[in-house]
Amino acid sequence: MTVLKVQIMSAPAMVAQQLQLPEGEAAVHAVRLRSIRCVPMMVTDAWVPHSIGRNVTENALRKQALFEILMAEGVKFGRVIQETTAVDADLSWLDC
Repeated sequence: MTVLKVQIMSAPAMVAQQLQLPEGEAAVHAVRLRSIRCVPMMVTDAWVPHSIGRNVTENALRKQALFEILMAEGVKFGRVIQETTAVDADLSWLDC
């Protein structure tokens, strides 16, 4: 897995609403790429409230899944929203 981005930023309005965050409150935005033999298979784009995602870093995500990092912080999951979309891949940038 390749970590493409981990940023602390204000969540977009729809994400803030789903996370029950006040407008403008900080959240951790993590984007990762999963590949098989240099062929991209999936991009995961996750948002976590900054108050519980302080240990979600690029280095941590290279070693553990996001849910494992959060569980280590004592987070108990009651509900998760997962949305799946598909697009044609542009493989022209691959260097494998």
